[in-house]
This record gives sequence, structure tokens and C-alpha cells, in this order.
Amino acid sequence: MEIDHWICSCPAYLISHFLLCKHLIKEANMTLNDMPLTSLSFFANLHQQHFPPYYRIAGIHYDEVEGETDEEGGEIQVLGRDLHGMPASMVSVE
Repeated sequence: MEIDHWICSCPAYLISHFLLCKHLIKEANMTLNDMPLTSLSFFANLHQQHFPPYYRIAGIHYDEVEGETDEEGGEIQVLGRDLHGMPASMVSVE
């Protein structure tokens, strides 16, 4: 198991559609002091990729930052919505 690359050699990981297994989840919880169990913002900041690490996790793969923004200073949009759930057409870039 390599949490830095988000890969595991267990059979459950090899057949998982979401590239998850209990070993990776347990290691992520231990590394982040159980933050995924107590903070819903963990899931809002979870980013899936098509290459290792398959999930980019704040606190494991990059430093955690307060209120992520893009290079121009606007809010980051997730699936066409801002972080507060408003449609992208209603987002104002500051």
C-alpha cells in the first residue's frame, strides 16, 4: 500500500471502480487524525484524477489551505456550482 500514490495491492482495490479499499481509507484517517469522520469540508476538497495519486487529498498530497481560490482570486467552481451550491451563472469573481 502506498498512500502517497493512492495505490494498494489488495484484491478489493484491484476490482474497485472507485479505486478505494479499507487499507487506504484507514491510512488516510490515521494520517489526517480522523478529519474525514468529523469534517464534511474534507469531501468538498477531494479531487479525483486519472493518474496516481488517483485522489488528491489536502493534508496528504498537498498542504491544506484556508478557502481555496484560483489564480485570479475567484472562487473555485465544482461541477458548475460554487462551493456554496449556487449555479455557476450566479457566481461573482472578486
